[in-house]
Amino acid sequence: MELNKPDIKPTQSLGYLVFDMNQIKKIQLKIGSDLELQDNHKQLSFSFRDQIIVKNIKETFNNSGIYKISKNDIVKIGRNPMNNNLILENEILVSKSHCAIWPIQFEENSAPLIYLKDTSLNGVYVNDQLVGKNEIVLLEDGDTIEIKLVIKFVLRYRTYFKNLIESQSNVIDIQPVSSKWNISNRLVGCGTFGSVFIAKNIDKMSLTKTCAVKVIKASNMEVQIREAELLSSLNHPNIIKIFECHYENGKIYLFEELICGGDLFSYLARGEHLKALSEPDCAIIMYQILQAVGYLHSNGIVHRDLKLDNILLTSPESLSKIVLTDFGTAFKYDDRYKRMKTVVGTCEYTAPEVGLLNSSDNYGAPNSQTGYTSKCDMWSIGVILHIILSGISPFYMDGEERNIIKASRNCHLDFGKRQWKKVSLDAQDLIKHLLVLDQVQRFDCEDCLNHSWLDYYRELLDMIYRSKILRN
Repeated sequence: MELNKPDIKPTQSLGYLVFDMNQIKKIQLKIGSDLELQDNHKQLSFSFRDQIIVKNIKETFNNSGIYKISKNDIVKIGRNPMNNNLILENEILVSKSHCAIWPIQFEENSAPLIYLKDTSLNGVYVNDQLVGKNEIVLLEDGDTIEIKLVIKFVLRYRTYFKNLIESQSNVIDIQPVSSKWNISNRLVGCGTFGSVFIAKNIDKMSLTKTCAVKVIKASNMEVQIREAELLSSLNHPNIIKIFECHYENGKIYLFEELICGGDLFSYLARGEHLKALSEPDCAIIMYQILQAVGYLHSNGIVHRDLKLDNILLTSPESLSKIVLTDFGTAFKYDDRYKRMKTVVGTCEYTAPEVGLLNSSDNYGAPNSQTGYTSKCDMWSIGVILHIILSGISPFYMDGEERNIIKASRNCHLDFGKRQWKKVSLDAQDLIKHLLVLDQVQRFDCEDCLNHSWLDYYRELLDMIYRSKILRN
């Protein structure tokens, strides 16, 4: 079935929470923002912006009991007025932060994924099944969500997306290849490599209840097998985990960790532009990236395709854990072969010494034949830091590959633009040490972690990493 694609604006809803009108009198609604980190006059602290509590909840719900879920929303339900959108203030069975619901949509008009995370002590029930503290479930149209003895509501996908999900599910043929996982026909992503589905653990006592399953076409099998073997040898909280790998009927089934917060690009995207993050938020993201890449480099592995799209978040909010993924072009070297010569990566993020190799047009720069090192990853990290601090890519120009390569080879950094007015000189200095043409002079992960910009936040970063990131 072919569906007519609607013109869906970013502000329009992807789904709805439908409440009984007799129950919504229990709810207050907050207009405002969530917990944020402030860095005013170098007095770093956690704080909240001013909140407005809407008392007339029926008017907010348009007298229909419907609460809209839009792209980039995260709906938090709980007892504490300070960090929830929907507030059940006087309910003793409700935790301060009881649960969160958010949509992820990777492309316009693609079917969104709407997740629920249980953050409570007393539990959230979906279709009468306990979710479990810190567990995340993918919600389906018509699912009933309940806080026992307090409130019950139903999730509805927008009609177009409901029909799209159903049409995709009806044409999928998945083979049962694992004794541990039941693969559903719920499509969560697709591309030239194949498709990604949700699988549920058959063992209900297992700590890992769901995972993602990549079903990869035979034409890409060699790359995916190499990726699976490499990831199976790694163990780091900020690197995607592999549970199983099966080969069946010319396809590879890769069972891996399900990361539910979308990628960093989607998190930053606001229409045609990317939003800039606060320096403390950027520091938390960079700290985790450097921990992961430092671990890779210490094990002789170069990622070679670090970019916003390959950095996933466990939830689309500040202080979220990030996870590196997509190791299809990663390379493992030994003491004899520490230099690489294969042209790989994404042009916008690729170090000049990688993109110029074997090129028929050197774009006015000398063509090196000496190869490149693990420092190519550090250039990519510099581009990422530039983007998340300012919302602009340093060498993107008009998007043409030729011009991107020219700009990166010239390596002119313009910190005079208005986007940099509120960014500290320390942060700019770190970028300058990463976006360096000379590989030898370019910072490595340890240099970055010891730089004054991250060193200023070090105590806070260590605390957040131990208490929040590793615990999740």
